[in-house]
Amino acid sequence: MRVLVAACAATISSVCVHPLDTFYIRHQLKAKTSVNNVWAGCLESAFSSFFTTGMYFTTYEACLNEITGNHRIPVSAFLGTSSSEFISTPLSVYKKRIQVKENNLEETKPLILRQWIHLYFLNVANKFPKSIVKYSIYEPLLVALNLKYSRFISGFLSAFISSLIASVLFEPLEVKRLYTALGMKANYTKIYNGLKFGIISSIIRNSIGHAILEKFAPR
Repeated sequence: MRVLVAACAATISSVCVHPLDTFYIRHQLKAKTSVNNVWAGCLESAFSSFFTTGMYFTTYEACLNEITGNHRIPVSAFLGTSSSEFISTPLSVYKKRIQVKENNLEETKPLILRQWIHLYFLNVANKFPKSIVKYSIYEPLLVALNLKYSRFISGFLSAFISSLIASVLFEPLEVKRLYTALGMKANYTKIYNGLKFGIISSIIRNSIGHAILEKFAPR
């Protein structure tokens, strides 16, 4: 039940922030053209969020229940990330290419097998430490806030705070993932382009998603 609710919540939150994500990509690329279709790739984004989150939470929750000790969250986050990225990597590439192509933001290039493999490990290397930071803050904060607030408010606040910290630390690395997904050489002088869009999008997405999750499928 919790896995299904998490997948549905991620789908809802991804749709909510999709226009913001499109503007974020435009700023990352520093494209001179304007965005004509903010909803380009929205269906693909929703599809990706549902199955990726479902895979992540299936693994993460199972490991969290079985593992004990200080390494409980890091191991669970790593296994959740590495398994879900088998689904997330191709779907996110497809979604980003649609956003870029339909808004004429940049010319994309085809990817070869080596680049796909590189993208998978790049995504894991980026999302794994971000997940550790996020859930190391989220899990104990949720327990503490549940003593005073409703599950919905506790989930929202815990996700807001943990996502804010994790996004500020790791969101600049997103530009590398975007350029690689488009078959382009990463331009590290653009690493902070549109950063506020990425941080705001991440915070909103996680806050909405976890609020719904903790409201309808608490542990």
